Amino acid sequence: MTTNRLKDELLEKCNKSDNSESEEEEDEFEMDDEGVDMSDLLQTFFTDSKKNRNVCDILVEIKRQFEVQNKLLLQICETLNKSK
Repeated sequence: MTTNRLKDELLEKCNKSDNSESEEEEDEFEMDDEGVDMSDLLQTFFTDSKKNRNVCDILVEIKRQFEVQNKLLLQICETLNKSK
């Protein structure tokens, strides 16, 4: 529920088109006063809710998977070249 509330609050902020630039800058600083915590915001958009991992963990895992895939492809390539 907290995630949906944060998203709704952010959407409301983004949809206010009648504010001037100075009012928008004030809104950025007031977000903490209205209950939107920066740590909640970062956790909402930069963590995987299923396994509780952050973006860096996911990117490191993808890198490892690519390394394994590249090793396998290299072995396949070497095997094919030997058979010729």
